[in-house]
Formats: sequence, structure tokens, C-alpha cells
Amino acid sequence: MKQLTKKKCLRVGLHVGLWILFYFCVGRVVTKAVYRDNALVINVVSLIDLLINITLFYLTCYFIFPKFLYKKKLLVTLGYLIGVFYVTYAINYLMFKSLLDVTDGYIGKEKTYITIAWELFLKDGGWLGCFKSARIATWNYTLALFIPTITISVKSIRDIIFIQKKNAKLELDRIVLERDKLTLERDKLALEQENLQLEINFLKSQINPHFLFNTLNSVYVDIMDTNEQAAEQVLKLASLMRYGLYESNQGQADLAKELAYIQNYLDLERIRHGHQVTITFDQRGNLAGYKIAPLLLISFVENAFKHGVRKSKQAAFIYIHASMQDGLFTFIVKNSLGISEIDKTGTEPGGVGLVNTRKRLQILYPDRHELAVNTVADTYQVTLQLKLA
Repeated sequence: MKQLTKKKCLRVGLHVGLWILFYFCVGRVVTKAVYRDNALVINVVSLIDLLINITLFYLTCYFIFPKFLYKKKLLVTLGYLIGVFYVTYAINYLMFKSLLDVTDGYIGKEKTYITIAWELFLKDGGWLGCFKSARIATWNYTLALFIPTITISVKSIRDIIFIQKKNAKLELDRIVLERDKLTLERDKLALEQENLQLEINFLKSQINPHFLFNTLNSVYVDIMDTNEQAAEQVLKLASLMRYGLYESNQGQADLAKELAYIQNYLDLERIRHGHQVTITFDQRGNLAGYKIAPLLLISFVENAFKHGVRKSKQAAFIYIHASMQDGLFTFIVKNSLGISEIDKTGTEPGGVGLVNTRKRLQILYPDRHELAVNTVADTYQVTLQLKLA
């Protein structure tokens, strides 16, 4: 606070000193050389000239330009400039008219500048002479506004440079802020991905996978000759577990393998539910060469069985459609609804699984997916469109 007060005092002192210097070294010297008149005339003209310069400088530089010109309010600024031009002319007119009775010069009987200017410009021009004649307007500008134009221009150039530097700093601060924001978002996404991976790894580590596969192989050998259907179920279950434990370790999996995983899951569900559920899996398009995040689609299928089949007391259906066209993958899961969460709470079925899948899509495909969930009558449908190319 003290430092600011000190700077303000120094600035005020500097301004006062410069105006005093202006009065004695510029105002009086120039006035004596131009007017060539007695002391009274020189003192009056010098004082009025000083007051005009001070008033125009501070009014223009500290009020009109910052409030109007720099904010591009050009009509107000133009009106001010016209007003200043006329006021300075009116002051000169009144001053010269008043000094006619006291002007006498100091070098003999030659006409003084007061007399010459009155006869050449002001006498015939009257109070509106600056708007009647270009010659009078030029004389008024040269006499009263030439020096203020210089001082105001210097201050305005300084203001413009300061504003440009300030704007450049603000723009730099904005860029730095945006960069920091993007860094925080990136770190947040990385942390969420890491947490998801930790959850997956935790689930995988609950039971030793080699123990499970060896046990399933033993069960398959034991029942292969006595129950072929059960043996087939064991093989499909082993295939599901193998994909979930090993293929999902990679960041991307073959789309064809992901859909084969869903096919095996559906085959097991067909055996479980028999004729009670009609299951249809429709695949179209060439899927070769496309990659997708592993285990991304299965939650939609599991959700259909959980909320559309297990809670139904009558025959149900599940329809799954997967297609690829020009790099756009479409995955639709449609199921009949029984007594579901939407009947009880008014919210969409899906629970935590669907919520987590939404988060994964936001993280892995932020601008490359569209997910729509619709409930019509007794049918629930999830539609995912994913840009994979």
C-alpha cells in the first residue's frame, strides 16, 4: 500500500514539474516570440494556453479515450472532438476580443499579433468562424490544438502499447489455464483407466486361472462319453473364461473374437433357458481387421438377460444385432421386459454394469460413440454406434 502511494505521489510530482517546465520553457517563450506584445498580454495568453493544454490532456487521455475511443464508441469520440474544437475557438475569440484594448506591442508602432489575428480571422468570422472557413479552422487548430495533439498522441500510444501487452498477458494466461485444464482432464482419465484396470485385475486374481482350466478340462474328459451336451457347455465355458482372462489383458481385441465371445455366452444361455427365451443373434458386414476394447459389449447382453429374462414370468425374447459399414459399428440389444426396475423406480434398467460401460465409452471413445437407451411399451433397447476406423 505504501509503495503504491509512493508511486502515485511520484507520478503527481512528475506531472506538476512537467507542466511548470512547459509553462516557462515552452508557453512563455513561444508566446513572446509569436505575439511580440506587452507583459499583460503575454501573461494572459500563456496562462490560458497552459489551462487549455492541461484540461485537454487529462480530459482526453484519462476519460474520453479510455471510456469511449478504446471501447470503439466512435460517434461519442467524434462529438467530443468537434466540441473541443469549437470551445477552443470560442476561448480564442473571447480572449483576442478582450485583449484588443490592452495590446500595444513592444517594438514600436507595428501591429501586434492580437490585432492582426483579429482583423484577418476573428472579426469577420464571428463566434462560428471555425465552421465557416477552412482558413479560420486551420488557424484555430495551429494556435490552440497543435501542442495538445502531440501530448495526447504520446499518451495514447503509450496506452495502446500497455493495452496490447495486457491483452497478450491475458491471452497467455488463458492458454496456460487451458493447458493446465487439459492436463488435469488427462490425468483424471488416466486415473480412471488405472482404477478400472485394477478392478479387472482384482477380479481375475480371485481364483487361479490355471486351476480353473485344469478343473474344467478334467470335467470335460469325465463327461465327454456320457453327456455330450454337458461337455459342450464345459468347452464353451472354458472359452469364455479364457477370453475374459487373457484376451482382455490387451488394450484392444479383435472385433470378431469379441462377438464370438458373445456367441458362446448366448449358446450357454440358450441351454439354460431352453424354449422359454427366444434368442436371436444377427451379424452383418465384414468384421475382419477391426479392433475394439475387450468386454465392452457383454454388459449390454448380460443386462438384457438380468432385466428382461430372469424377471419375466412368461416367454421372453432377446434380439442382438451387430453390423459394420464403412468403419461404423452398430450394436443393438433388444429384450422384452418383465417386472423390472423401470416399473418400480421410473429409471432405466441396467444398474452398475450399464453405468460402468457408459464411463468406459466416455474414456475410450469420447468423440466416437453414440449410446441410446429406449423403453417402448414392454420392450427395452440399447443402441450403440461406434466409430472404429
